Amino acid sequence: MKDLSHKKILIVGAAGGIGSAIARRLANAGTFLILADHDTKRLKTIANELSRSKGRFMTNIIDLQNPKEIERLAESLKKNGPKIDWLIHVAGAIGKAESIAQQSPTSITTMWAVNFVSAIYLTKYMSALLRKNGGIVNISSTAGIWPNSRFAIYSASKAALNNFSQATAKDFASTGRSCICICPGPTNTAMRERIAHDAKKHQNPDVVAREIEKIVNGSSTLRNGDVVVIRDNKKKLVSRL
Repeated sequence: MKDLSHKKILIVGAAGGIGSAIARRLANAGTFLILADHDTKRLKTIANELSRSKGRFMTNIIDLQNPKEIERLAESLKKNGPKIDWLIHVAGAIGKAESIAQQSPTSITTMWAVNFVSAIYLTKYMSALLRKNGGIVNISSTAGIWPNSRFAIYSASKAALNNFSQATAKDFASTGRSCICICPGPTNTAMRERIAHDAKKHQNPDVVAREIEKIVNGSSTLRNGDVVVIRDNKKKLVSRL
C-alpha cells in the first residue's frame, strides 16, 4: 500500500456503503480526508472508526439538495487550504421500485438533486480547489448505462451523470485535471438491501474503493473522460474520449 499522507481527498457521501469503504481504504493509506454526508449519525460512526486509523480527517454535514450548502463547503475549504487532490462524489438516492406514475414528487426531486444536480454544483464550486494531476471521480451506476424500468428516475439521473462527467472531462482536458466516472453494478450496501433484499449476493464495496485508491495513488489505468463499469468484481471500460 502506497503512503498517501500527502493527499487531501473530499468524499461526498462518505457515510454510505461505498463511500465508507473508500474512506476506510484511503484512511489506512494515511490520506487526509474531508468527509461530507447528510446523515449525522452514520457520519459520526465512520468518523469514530477512522479515528483508530493512521489517516487524518474532518467531517461536514451537508444537504446536497441545497446548492448554497455546497457553496458554503467550498468556501470553508478555501479558507482552510491547501487545495484538494480529488473530489469523490459517491452520494446517491433511490426511491421505491414503482412505476413512474407511482413515484412521489418528493422522491423524484430528491433522486434528481442528489444523483445529478449536486454533481453540477460540486463541479462548479470545487473545480478551482482541485490540484493539477487531481480531479473528480463521480460514482454512478450500471443503471445509467442499462436502464432499469423499475427505477426509471434513478436510471435517468445516473445516465445524466455519466454524460456530465464526460462533458466535464472535455472541459478539464487542458487543465491537467481529470474527471472519471465509475459505474458499479449491484453492490453489497444498505441501499441495495433496502430496495432488493439481496445485497449479500453481490460484490463488496471495497472493489470500488480499491479502484479509487489506484486513481489517487496514480496506478490506475483509467484516464480523463473514462466511463467504466465495475461489476461482479471485474472492471470494464464502457467509453473513452
